[in-house]
Amino acid sequence: MLLALTLACSPSSDSDSAPASARLKFDLDNVSAAGALDTSAGPVDIMIAPGLLVVHLPDFFIFRTGDKLAGTAMERLAEDGDPLPLAELVAESSEVIEVVVLAAQDATTYENAAMGPGGHASQLLSMSSDQRVSYVSMFGQSNDVVISTPPGGVSVLKPDGSLATVPLALFDAGTERNEEPGVGESQAPRQAAADTGESLEGTIVRIDGSDVEGWTYPSTLDFVSVAASVE
Repeated sequence: MLLALTLACSPSSDSDSAPASARLKFDLDNVSAAGALDTSAGPVDIMIAPGLLVVHLPDFFIFRTGDKLAGTAMERLAEDGDPLPLAELVAESSEVIEVVVLAAQDATTYENAAMGPGGHASQLLSMSSDQRVSYVSMFGQSNDVVISTPPGGVSVLKPDGSLATVPLALFDAGTERNEEPGVGESQAPRQAAADTGESLEGTIVRIDGSDVEGWTYPSTLDFVSVAASVE
């Protein structure tokens, strides 16, 4: 359940001993078709909630597997698709270089919105080869499942100016009992208010095909495309 985040960058003109650097434009697309999520209630659109792109130093972690996230800013992103409390929190770290919201915009209000099939968003980030990139957003048709880079992020830009492919996976935050993806009444598209599901005190774990409740999830490759180019 990995998503390849492929970046294209020109080699730096710096010497081999100096970090390469680049200004990159990240493009996020929901590449799924309408009704791509098969559920017991019929086809449902796959939604990607507003997320975060973070450039940071190697020792920074948005989360570690095994963390308890109940009551944290990460819970708000995972359960309700709200990235702003987490953005404010990570921006306070001296190890964070830049943090931006990567999301679609509502056509009327121009505010950050969930991204449906065919949706697109882009953001600019500057980084160097001694820094890492982390991405995290909510899988919109879930109780508390997130799409994320591996904990600690990924070294995207190499010292020679070439770029690495970045894997992303689904993680269950463990803060709310999971319901069938795309059907549960306590999931963001259907819940009456934020934080209405059955709370748990679990830990965040990676999902490999299905969660602890036995619900299955689509491959990120089937619904998300993230790419970057030199600006």
